[in-house]
Parts: sequence; C-alpha cells; structure tokens
Amino acid sequence: MDKAQLSLGVMGTYKLSFVTQSFYMEMVPGSTQTFQIQVQNTGYSSLTNLNLAFTSVPKGFTVNIDPVNVLVLKPGDTATFTVTITTTGDINTGDYYLTFVVKADQLPQTSRDLHVYVKPQQSMVYVALAAVLLVVGALYLVYRRFGRR
Repeated sequence: MDKAQLSLGVMGTYKLSFVTQSFYMEMVPGSTQTFQIQVQNTGYSSLTNLNLAFTSVPKGFTVNIDPVNVLVLKPGDTATFTVTITTTGDINTGDYYLTFVVKADQLPQTSRDLHVYVKPQQSMVYVALAAVLLVVGALYLVYRRFGRR
C-alpha cells in the first residue's frame, strides 16, 4: 500500500485577493496622505487590464491613483496601487468612506470602502489645553492670594 499527497490545480481559474488587510487611514483637514492597496493574483492564469478606480468620493476630497492600469498580472504576482488623497482645509472632521472597485478583463469588479477619519488639527488641541491650564493657574493664584478667610 502506497500513499501520495496529491493536489488539484484547475488550470485557467481566475482569482484576485486583497493583500491589504486594513482599509483605514487618518488625516487632518488640508493635508495629503498616501495609501497603498495591494492585490494578488491567486488564480492559475494571468489577469489582464487590472485597474483600480474610485466610484464614490465625498465632497472635499481629491483622489489620484498610480498606476491607473496594470496590463498583465501573472499568477502569484502582486500589484500595488498608490492612492494619494488630498482634503480641503474647510472639510469637517469625522468619518468618511471612499468606495473603489478593482476590475480585470477576466473577473467581475470587486468593491471595497476606504474608511478615512478626518481628525482635528493638533494645534487646536494644544490651544485648548493651554487655555485650560491658564484658567487653572489663574484660579490657583486667586486662591493663594485671597485664600480661606
């Protein structure tokens, strides 16, 4: 009796997987950030004309993608799309979702959301902290000056 470990690889199958696990980033108003989206051809045949495009971008955001198109992605290879996101200076802080799709000639498009949290600028936090410290200091001086009488 003999045993052999066999595996079956169906030739000609197409499959695309995301290498990027977290689709989350943080920004401040008026800044520019880059985010990399990596996809891998996990099928057994080459994919052609692979591209990434944003289908829903909230007002106040500008998105640029490099490269726009990957002509051929061989089995096991990984493609990296660098997304440059710029926000306007007057955008409100909060959570935003940018929807993008990845398409290839052999596959239907796959849609994902990039979660962008626009946080307040650090300078405003420091100004608020300084104001609180000034008020506490003034109260302390008033207490020391007039104290309990």
